[in-house]
Amino acid sequence: LKEFTAEILDVIEVNGTFHVVLDKTAFFPGGGGQHCDLGYIENHKVIDVFEKDGLIYHVTETKPIKIHKVKCKIDWNRRLDGMQQHLGQHVLSGCFFTLFNANTVSVHVGKEISTVDIVGTIEEEKIREAEKMANRVICENHKVEFLMTNRKEAKKMGLRRDLATKDDEIRIVKIDDIDINACCGIHPNNTLDLQLIKIKGFEKHKGNTRITYLTGSRAINDYLHRDFVLDNICLSLSSG
Repeated sequence: LKEFTAEILDVIEVNGTFHVVLDKTAFFPGGGGQHCDLGYIENHKVIDVFEKDGLIYHVTETKPIKIHKVKCKIDWNRRLDGMQQHLGQHVLSGCFFTLFNANTVSVHVGKEISTVDIVGTIEEEKIREAEKMANRVICENHKVEFLMTNRKEAKKMGLRRDLATKDDEIRIVKIDDIDINACCGIHPNNTLDLQLIKIKGFEKHKGNTRITYLTGSRAINDYLHRDFVLDNICLSLSSG
């Protein structure tokens, strides 16, 4: 959902900004290592979105005057990028777990590059094997399911990681037999939308292995840029 119409229920001024509460929203407030949505409420730019005490606040620099039937629009390029990076992490985590029984410690979706920390020391050969499997998974056209359940039922579903929340309502992200995990983030509903996963590097981090990766448009753009740079180096050196 890229655009929607809502009612403004409340506007709270905080340090020169305005925290707007809507009666409904498609803006993701961030979570699970994934950034929040940005966009517009009418012509007011949304610079941050966060959740507190069950309410989602949309932070704007200017105060909305119109409160009825306000048009809201999500920055779709940012949203899609976040969805691709997050699902890419699920696929990578599932591959490392399937191949080597190595679970994920933490994840982070950055503005330019993302990381996933895998338990223990993983050798380069195994990392490349997981990368190849991840790209096979993309091409296999796996459906991504989003399931709402409770703690008791979630624990019976064979989740890859222990539940990290005390909430009773649990949201499960399931990629066929590749990965199943509790997650509050947003993702595409098909692995084909990832296009490509590229591992850019790895390093030891707090006794584990931190994998740096790109997926989706980030990975495609990186490849195109690197190819352009290599072509120009070859021309400059008159070398193939």
